[in-house]
Amino acid sequence: MSMFWKAWEILDEGRQHLDRGPSPILLSEILAYVQLHGITDEADVEDMVVYIRMLDRQYLQHAYNKIAAARERERRKAESGQNRRSL
Repeated sequence: MSMFWKAWEILDEGRQHLDRGPSPILLSEILAYVQLHGITDEADVEDMVVYIRMLDRQYLQHAYNKIAAARERERRKAESGQNRRSL
């Protein structure tokens, strides 16, 4: 599993971050990594794609949950500020 984690960490560094949060690692990026590292066995390539995508889904879920929680805190803070002004 450590080779998949290492690959994910390298690919994570190049991911795009948009206003809504991080974008998924693209299949083309995974395949470029595989090619760059000379991984040619079809089963190994498939494993790399499957495991990197699995790791990435977990990361994205965590990141999006953190973003949603921060937005909710900001919304509540803004609402409480408005409520204080209206009193």
